[in-house]
Amino acid sequence: MKPRLVNLSISFCIALIALLSCQLCGAQEPIEWLTGTSLAKARQKKIGISWNDAPLSDSLKGLAQRQRIAIVLDRRVDPDQLVSFSSRDQSFEETLLTLCDSLALGAVKVDNRFYFVGTRQAAAELSFRRKELTDQLRKLPKPQVDAWAKISEFDCPRLSEPAKLLAAVGSDAGLDIEIDTIPHDVWPEIDLPELRFVDQVILLVYGFDLWPSVAESGRVMFHELKEASAVEVKVTSSFSSNVKRQVQERFGEIKVAGAGRNTRVTATPLVHYEIKRLIAAANRPSSSGARDRESVTVSLQNTEAGIDKILEYVADRMELELEYDASLGSQLAGRVFVDVSGVTYDELIEEVLQSTGLNHRIESGKLIIFRPR
Repeated sequence: MKPRLVNLSISFCIALIALLSCQLCGAQEPIEWLTGTSLAKARQKKIGISWNDAPLSDSLKGLAQRQRIAIVLDRRVDPDQLVSFSSRDQSFEETLLTLCDSLALGAVKVDNRFYFVGTRQAAAELSFRRKELTDQLRKLPKPQVDAWAKISEFDCPRLSEPAKLLAAVGSDAGLDIEIDTIPHDVWPEIDLPELRFVDQVILLVYGFDLWPSVAESGRVMFHELKEASAVEVKVTSSFSSNVKRQVQERFGEIKVAGAGRNTRVTATPLVHYEIKRLIAAANRPSSSGARDRESVTVSLQNTEAGIDKILEYVADRMELELEYDASLGSQLAGRVFVDVSGVTYDELIEEVLQSTGLNHRIESGKLIIFRPR
């Protein structure tokens, strides 16, 4: 019977090896990344994540793979920094943006093909710089325009050198590329969907603070990034006085024209990014059934009460935690007479604080009262 047992053991081992081989092969199957309209829909899907002291790079990679939405982490960001973060019932995009907020990073969607995560400024400027570049490329001869817009596979295996990758993609596109200015570096494997040639070039040089330009001869060269200039942008979301005040406190005076959803703001890309995040935070419900303070109105007629009591009432209605320094207690203990109807919560707060010289802001689920500098 021994030979039979040996044969069975050998058969079991062969079956086990085959099973493990299949599992390994399955793990190595390429991910079918979502792009275009599929990505546009998937980014709004609500998800939940919870990380505890997890490396940033690994966490983003896992998130990307689970949602099949590619994420590129800028080389200027420490990939090994530990992240503790949790979120639930938020869209993929808002989850990623909120994560970046917690790390003083930024994120931006590129061509409905992937998300770029980098320093706050780098992420904020990427969309503006890319649009400026693509506008310039459209003025080139048609063969070059087609080459820059062509979509192809982006192959970046482990231990790749950016300069060599750039030479390869340039050769595939039939363009003459100067690679002498590209610093030597060795990259990990980067798995992405097919990308336009312009985005492949940007990804390979942006992390070195370089940017492409095209000479009259058609040769592609690279130069150091210059400081981004201010641009005018129409704010399509509600640009409240509270958001404007927070931006001015952090970045100084900004040029604002128009009002409501026709507001036009002239500022640097970084300030525009911060405005979007402040508006998102202002409009984010703190819990199910929370009120949107930009649209809900309130009335307090013929009411006399302590300022702190009115603020507590507003904070409770908005499902926020009221926070202020103890040194402001005497000012907030004063009584005021309020007679308002059909005003927003922000407008009510401004009315109550008018005589105190204090300001307010709303962030991270808190109504914060403070003395301006």
